[in-house]
Amino acid sequence: MSSSSIYPQRRPLGHARDDSGNAPVRPRDASTLIVWRHGVEGAEVLMGRRSRNAAFVPDFFVFPGGRVDPGDYAVSAATPLDLAATERMDVRGDTSLAKALAIAAVRETFEETGLLLAERGHIGEAANA
Repeated sequence: MSSSSIYPQRRPLGHARDDSGNAPVRPRDASTLIVWRHGVEGAEVLMGRRSRNAAFVPDFFVFPGGRVDPGDYAVSAATPLDLAATERMDVRGDTSLAKALAIAAVRETFEETGLLLAERGHIGEAANA
C-alpha cells in the first residue's frame, strides 16, 4: 500500500500566495525541538496540531517551538550550550543568539506541552522580584 493512499493530500503544503501587494513579512528568529523516544513499536515523536484558526500554518502538525523573546537572551542556562551545537546552528559565531535560540526552544516546549527540560541551576533573578 502506498503512503499516498494511507495519508491522502487534503491541502497544499506551505502558505498561500499573497498577491495583495503588501510588503513581505520580515522573518523572526525562532527555534524548535524535536523530542523523541524509543517506544514499544519504534520511535515516538512529540508533535502538536495547530488550530484551524491559527494565522500561521493552520491545522498543521508541528514540533514544539516558536520565536525568540527578548527575555530569552537574559536567562542564564543551568548548563552551557555545547560549542559544536552552536556551530551546527549556523548563527555565524553569534553565541548570544545561539543561547537565546536554545532557551526559546526549551521555553516554548514547556509552554506548549508542559514538558520541562531542565537541570538544577541558577537561572537569574525574577523580573518582578
